Amino acid sequence: RHSRTKLNQSLELAQPMRWSSFNGAVRFQSFPGQLKGSCRDFELIITINGQSESVRSTACRRADGQWFTRQVNQ
Repeated sequence: RHSRTKLNQSLELAQPMRWSSFNGAVRFQSFPGQLKGSCRDFELIITINGQSESVRSTACRRADGQWFTRQVNQ
């Protein structure tokens, strides 16, 4: 849930963000792209035990202001 909140903030502000899981075992970096209508492409880098994986996806903003992931492109 913490990660979803941080990702929503990154998407809303259109700013890259970094955060960690509560125990620090997992690190996240988000890189939002340009807004296209109500959707925005983004890249999320997830690092676990020093191993990073990049995921590219598209998120769209609902009427309530929350973002949901529409598709994942690995």
